[in-house]
Amino acid sequence: MQSDYTETQITFHYENGSEESFSVPLTAQQVYQQLQLATESPLLTFHLYDRSVTIRFDRILKVEIFPAFPEVQGDGVFAEAQVVTAMRRATRR
Repeated sequence: MQSDYTETQITFHYENGSEESFSVPLTAQQVYQQLQLATESPLLTFHLYDRSVTIRFDRILKVEIFPAFPEVQGDGVFAEAQVVTAMRRATRR
């Protein structure tokens, strides 16, 4: 029997070059929906067991969500994309 517990990891990449990851008890699609709502607010807040962390959304350059959630489709979504590394780029030359 499959567990109802789902955990998603979110990694924020900031404009100063640092990054920070959080694990939340939501599906990746739920996280994506929350992030869409967060674009209307200047702050994201994560309540941890010992503190709360607030992040300014306008200081984030990139957000990575694991696991993937291919259910999201439509404008601005690129299906079956692949990261091109330096080694992979060299093999195409």
